[in-house]
Amino acid sequence: MDDRSKVLKFTGFRWDGVPVRQYKTGDVPYRDVTRQTLLGENTGEEPFNFVTRYFEIHPAATRRSSGTSIRTRWW
Repeated sequence: MDDRSKVLKFTGFRWDGVPVRQYKTGDVPYRDVTRQTLLGENTGEEPFNFVTRYFEIHPAATRRSSGTSIRTRWW
């Protein structure tokens, strides 16, 4: 990455050029969770040595009584 800065414009928690992806596919507890990778996975961003993601949990996911919790993992 030649430029040391990156500006992502957003509206309503959606960033320009950043696809909204399922957090995990096939796993019922995560069915209504999406993620957007803002920084760290694109070409040229390897030297950053970190990844910045935005997760969104749909209200239906929080109403399930499966006893499953979603954990945050810090590196």
